[in-house]
Amino acid sequence: MVNTKLLMVIAGAALCVFSSSLNPDRANSQLNDDKETYSDSTSSEQGLQDFLVIPSGTPDRPVYDVLGGRFTLLATGKETGGQFSLIEVLSPLGAGVPLHINADVDETFFIKEGELTFQLEDKIVIASAGSLVYLPRCRAFSYVNSGMTTAKFLSFITPGGKLENFFPEAGQLVTEPSAPIAPPSQDIVRINAIALKYKIQLLSPSNASTPGDTAGYCQSEQTVRN
Repeated sequence: MVNTKLLMVIAGAALCVFSSSLNPDRANSQLNDDKETYSDSTSSEQGLQDFLVIPSGTPDRPVYDVLGGRFTLLATGKETGGQFSLIEVLSPLGAGVPLHINADVDETFFIKEGELTFQLEDKIVIASAGSLVYLPRCRAFSYVNSGMTTAKFLSFITPGGKLENFFPEAGQLVTEPSAPIAPPSQDIVRINAIALKYKIQLLSPSNASTPGDTAGYCQSEQTVRN
């Protein structure tokens, strides 16, 4: 009888330990305390993609002010094996990006707060919080914060390791998160040169349906996809 009670106590203790290990709040608390990115090095030895865990509030994520917005690189192509990049964007009232084409990547926006007005070639679309907007490569688009507050959204970019490199080269590194967002650069020639380096073609509203200087690349991409 004593042995049975002892076994029950041991089983109960084991169950408590197992349950606490599955508690997401407890796990999240541990991650937040560590503030360190987790990557499983054993998977590389096996030829598999590493796991990646970046805890909330990790202080060393690169942040840049570009084109009047603030871009935080939550996950880079280097960290995801080139599969994707993930960027959080803060866009103040009236801020946005001009009409352009990405010839090398696809983007997907998820609006977390605020409202953005998109020009999708010759169409105008308003996207409020909770909206998702897919922006395939070689299609002209722009956006502007047309709401009443600062907009916050996620930009999911595939593949990773390409477009994200535009931000440190074209923008300003943010070292103080509480600092106001820097106004957009007035050096359009410099911004355009950097954009072309990353296969981004800036367009005027009059040629929204014309790929411009990236036409050759976009046509070859379309041939491959078809």
